[in-house]
Amino acid sequence: NVEDIKIEVRAGVYEANEESTFGDIMSNSAVALSTARHSKEHNIIFFRHEMLEKALHDKGISNMFMDSLAKNEFKVYYQPKVDLRTNTLCGCEALSRWYAQRQILPSEFIPILESEGTIKNLDFYVLNVVCKNIRDWLNKGIEPVLISTNFSKLHLSDEHFEEHILSVLKKYEVEPKYLELELTELSDYQYYERLVRFVNTMKNAGLKISIDDFGTGFSSMSLIRNINPDIIKLDKSLIDNVAAGDDKKAKTDRVISRSIIQMAHELEIKVIAEGVETKKQADFLKENECFMAQGFLFDKALEHDEFEKRLINRKYEM
Repeated sequence: NVEDIKIEVRAGVYEANEESTFGDIMSNSAVALSTARHSKEHNIIFFRHEMLEKALHDKGISNMFMDSLAKNEFKVYYQPKVDLRTNTLCGCEALSRWYAQRQILPSEFIPILESEGTIKNLDFYVLNVVCKNIRDWLNKGIEPVLISTNFSKLHLSDEHFEEHILSVLKKYEVEPKYLELELTELSDYQYYERLVRFVNTMKNAGLKISIDDFGTGFSSMSLIRNINPDIIKLDKSLIDNVAAGDDKKAKTDRVISRSIIQMAHELEIKVIAEGVETKKQADFLKENECFMAQGFLFDKALEHDEFEKRLINRKYEM
């Protein structure tokens, strides 16, 4: 039998000159090749000096990470989720913030940790902090809300992923009803069998499953069919324009958002909109029966003590 085999080639090119040393040629072409491997647009990349600067910066972030994690230089913040019918707190998302010699933004470190796989260490660090906080609030007599924590698809290569999550809950004596596991939209993830097995195990254990950035990838419908999530998050890019007037893009985004919300209701899946920044956006969501939202209209991500105040007084004045 003859099978077709698809081979993709990536190349990094360094244009040497008379002053270039052998070390320059090897290191700079390697930097260009690394850039080509991560490029979604080009298979052949020519070296530029800013690539070397970025490579050195990324290496610095990578070298700092594990030490910073051990020193607890990562802090967990909570971004509230609001019930638009009652303007009350109904959940939150746990987010990591890195404070070393300076504040390092998530947009700066998340892609680096994702590319090298150490994002998995951060995910479990956040889960441990969240479970510890939940236990502390329960001990104080403060009832927590449903807290979502983010997990990279890279965890799915670990056959014991589910056991690791449940062991953290057991360690802090936290009931699964307080936790929601938020998966990225997974538009490029091909191995549904492992994903389905993970989701089923977690749901059977009593945890909620949500899909982040829903509506931005081609596999959104496949995910709905295969894993039956409890919650989907409307991507911010869809929400940005729903109240922006009558131009074509705004109309298109309104139609797409309405369709996703209606489909979710018929499938008995909850919908939350992220990135809600204006009252007009909130009004659009309420009109279309999407009653959960998060965004700067209500709150930025709050540090522990500020969020604890929100847990005690859950009402928002709108």
